[in-house]
Order: sequence, then structure tokens, then C-alpha cells
Amino acid sequence: MLSQLSMDRTSGSYNLSHGVAKTFHNKLIEKLKNSYFSLNLDESTSENHKKFLSVLVSYYCEEEGHIVLEHLASINLIKVDALSLYNELVEIFTKFDLDWDKLCSILMDSCAVMRGPKSGLETRIRERAPHLLDIDGDNCHHVHNGARKIGVQFGKNVETLFNDLHSHFLWSTDLRDWFNDLCDILKIKFTMPERFLDHRWLSCFDVASSTMRLFPAYYIFFFACLPDEDKFDYHDILQGIYVDLKLEDLDHVKRKVKVIHKKIKDKKMTSAGDERKRRIVKHLIYESNKTQLIAYFYSASLQPLKQYVCLFQSKDPLIHKLNEKQLEMFVKFLACYIKTEYLQEKYATGLKNLDIVDNILLPKDQIFYGKHTETVMAKYSKGDSELEEFKINVDMLRKCRQILAKEIAFKQSSHLCNVCY
Repeated sequence: MLSQLSMDRTSGSYNLSHGVAKTFHNKLIEKLKNSYFSLNLDESTSENHKKFLSVLVSYYCEEEGHIVLEHLASINLIKVDALSLYNELVEIFTKFDLDWDKLCSILMDSCAVMRGPKSGLETRIRERAPHLLDIDGDNCHHVHNGARKIGVQFGKNVETLFNDLHSHFLWSTDLRDWFNDLCDILKIKFTMPERFLDHRWLSCFDVASSTMRLFPAYYIFFFACLPDEDKFDYHDILQGIYVDLKLEDLDHVKRKVKVIHKKIKDKKMTSAGDERKRRIVKHLIYESNKTQLIAYFYSASLQPLKQYVCLFQSKDPLIHKLNEKQLEMFVKFLACYIKTEYLQEKYATGLKNLDIVDNILLPKDQIFYGKHTETVMAKYSKGDSELEEFKINVDMLRKCRQILAKEIAFKQSSHLCNVCY
């Protein structure tokens, strides 16, 4: 009904856009002419694949008695580069007659277009406002860059599984309904497989945690897709999952599952669907331990980073709490790989300048893997090649100074103080 309702050329839409909205915007511009303000810039893509630059403004409102955040402008972009963004921003200041001297700071992400030292947007803006506070890029982007480095170390094996699970149930209502029924039978809360966005906003942590919560249901569901000659080899693992779930009237549960298995087996798929199904079975069943190792390790090692991002994205986060949480996040992350005595009683500057050399790193047998990861590791026999490969990857990760000291480094402590002032 709403999709067929047009708001074009109606008095209601005209009054809103040219009356109410214009009045509010004019009041905002008048306040900005008499106030110091900061800008928050970000480029995004709409559903119809058009690129937009959103400009938010923060300023102290004397009427409300606190700092407010309001929308200043949204600009449709044809080309997204530093020069185009700079020209659009200059046009906004010219159009609304805003004073560059009253611009205190600009918050943006850390990509080269925005913060490139030679020709980035911030570098160009400093030609007009050389007094800008250097508050660095969005802290969350530094955290995400670090998370991306972690994923690369493991060859993005589980990331492929995350994407396949999301696509498999997204495009088939039958499979989605049967999986929902299976979750009800197993007493596991059903949720749609989440979409993985290449570690964007730490989606790797969210999707890994969700996938491992549903792992028993996924294993039982896709067990139906195994070739008959392979089912016997993995039958004991399937029975172990049933036992771990501690279900009542297990025989009745198995009969219901058998009905769902028959539907799955009879389901006709496209060639792309069959190929995707084979990849899922490979990761979930044939390489079950390897998948669990990496996914549980993601959940454990990325948790401190996720906690900080959640605080950063909360409404009206207090700057001193962000500062404390950033320090706490960095110490927790380093404690996974570095001896505790080198982290105790150190302030932000000391941690920032910490020289990460071999003698301060934890021994291999003391590296933090996470409780669930260590449970899976115990299933391997000593010297297993798959387990040793996983340990080598984690060992390479702890020695990667770029991850520990540059990407997630506590590099913004002094900048946060500037924001307070």
C-alpha cells in the first residue's frame, strides 16, 4: 500500500520540505554563525547505488545547555575523491556563509581519500582552517583495520562459510523454514545467518559468535547433505551432538529430524546452490574442528575490541570513559600475547612506545586461545598437522608488530584530551 502511495507534488510533502524542514535548517545555520562547531563526514551508498556525502555538525546549544548533533547537509556525488569532497564542502560553507575560523575539528574515517597526508580531504581543508585540532580518524576504523589483519592470517576460511550460510538460507524459504523447525526441535533459538561484511564494524565477531551458537543445528541440518558412503564415518560425532544437547525423549527428536533430512535431500538446487552446499558441508563436517578452532578464536580474541566499539557507538559516550575503555581494550589485547609484567603500571604513553620484541612475548604454550578454542584443541592428537598449522598462524599473529603496535595501538590518547578542551 505504501509503495503505491506517492508523496510527490502534494501539499503535505511541500510543507514539510520547504516549510518545517527549511525553518529548522535556517535556525541551525544562525546558531552555527555564532558558535564554534565540529563536523562529522562520511560517504555512503544508497539502495539505488548512488553515492552520498553526509555532513553532521556538533555545537554547544545555549538553549538546551549541552552539545547537540544535527544534520547539516547530504550531497549526491558522482565521483568520490579528495578534490570532489573538498569542493563540495567549500560550497556548503559558501552557501550558508559559515566561518572557517569557527570550525574546531573534523571527524572522518581513516582511508586515504579522507586523511591522506599529501592530498587527502583533511590536508586540503587545513589550507582554509590551519587551526584544526588533529583528533585522528574514527577510532573504530583503527580497530576494524586490526581485525582485518587477524582474519587474513587464517586465510579467510570461516569467512567463506559465513557468506555461504547467509546466502543459502536467504534465497530459499523452504530451507529457512526447515532450519527453523529443526531449531525448535533441538531447543535452540532460531536466528537468520548474519551477513559477513569483511570485518566491517567487527561483523566477524558477531557472525562467529552467532554461527557457533547455532553450530549443533547447522551440523545436524547439513548432515543430510553428506553422501551415503560418508555418513557412517561421521555418525558418532552426530550422536555426540545429540547427547551434548541433553534433549528429552531423544528417539522422538531423531524421528522428527529424519523427516526434515528427507525434505532436504529431496530439495532440488541450482548448480550454484549445489556448489555452495558442498562448500558448507566441507567446512561444517569434513573440516569441523578446523572451523571451530578459528571461529572460537575470533570470538575470544576480538571480544575486547567489540566492547570498545559498542561504547564508542553508544548515544552520548563520555570522553573520559572512552579514554579509559580504549586503554583497557589495548591492555587486554596485548595481554593475549605479551607477558603481564611489561603491561603493569604503564600509562598510555608507555604502552604506545612499548617495543614489542621476542623476549617480552608469551611462550607458545601460554598464548591466549579462549576457553572454547582450547576445548576443541584437546580433541586433536598431539602433533596433528591441522592443529600445528593453527598454532603457527596464531604464533605469527602475536609477532606481527603492525597489528599489535600500529593498527590497534593506543595512538589517540593525547588527541582525546584535545577533544575535551
